[in-house]
Amino acid sequence: ANSVVVEMKDVRGRLGWQSEQPLAGAAKLPGAEAPGINEQLAAWNQGGLDTIARLFCFRDEALGSSMAHTIRTGSGYRWKDSGGLHWASPSDPEVRDYLVGLMVELAQLGFDEIVLEHWGYPAQSDGPLGNIQAGDRYPAGELEAVAAAFLAQAAAALEPYDVRLSLAVSASQLSGEDPGTGLTAEALKGASEPVKVLVTEPHQKTNVEKYAKDHGKKSTAVEKDGYFEVVIE
Repeated sequence: ANSVVVEMKDVRGRLGWQSEQPLAGAAKLPGAEAPGINEQLAAWNQGGLDTIARLFCFRDEALGSSMAHTIRTGSGYRWKDSGGLHWASPSDPEVRDYLVGLMVELAQLGFDEIVLEHWGYPAQSDGPLGNIQAGDRYPAGELEAVAAAFLAQAAAALEPYDVRLSLAVSASQLSGEDPGTGLTAEALKGASEPVKVLVTEPHQKTNVEKYAKDHGKKSTAVEKDGYFEVVIE
């Protein structure tokens, strides 16, 4: 293998390195408490492998559990997805600044690529969107604009660094069959970041490639271990 994907922030908000960001929680991923972990990661990133940091964004149990940052239900409680996890709101400037700060730290550690997971609002497949309270935390009708602004903020912050920024989405989210995230055809058309779509069936790969072509984008498909990764850019 000439590349390796490392989960550096999971859905519970745990980090794989020592961060200086104010919202960073005390809980860390296994091994991240080791003395000098940041120096070890920086040295490792100087090796011959293409290193890819995987970062879960707004699906974050730690931040989403806080009433100050959570997406709320119509009753004012913290909304949970079908996996029982809370989400922080992409509309929250403090959360967006935190996530962008994490990306900059990963770039400074020398990762070649940062892949964002759950970088927008919850999709229909994530849980009952009808239970979400519309308002400042979930501005229905403006989800695309908020998601686009977050990605633009991230791209601007990473511009000084030699790092690629990619977005992970599902084929159904890309096609609009699984709405809610803020990703639309128009948003994809104007996106400067590569979009990675993971599919398991050859016909799904063909559909994604056709979708990209129809929207003026080029696509590259690579067969991985049990699935296809289609990169649209």
